[in-house]
Amino acid sequence: MSPTALQQIWTYAEREILSALAFVGPAFPEPDAELVREFALHNEFGLALEHLCSAASELNLQVPPEAWAAIERAGLAMGMSPAIWSGLKREQ
Repeated sequence: MSPTALQQIWTYAEREILSALAFVGPAFPEPDAELVREFALHNEFGLALEHLCSAASELNLQVPPEAWAAIERAGLAMGMSPAIWSGLKREQ
């Protein structure tokens, strides 16, 4: 994969992860949100996504459909296993 293509994937993943974080909103604790942002800031997008999903799962959060879709798009773009986000509870 070319460096340009990889950069495009990272940019897309970062945008989707931060979008998901915004959609989850105030139900997501600020220390966890800060850690997701910190991982993203340092180009650790896989860790950012994993932490977002694991914290949401541990907190038993109802994830809004927009956040779930953004999480899925980021994960698929990075070639991550859907098992990371498939267990999240979706808001109806």
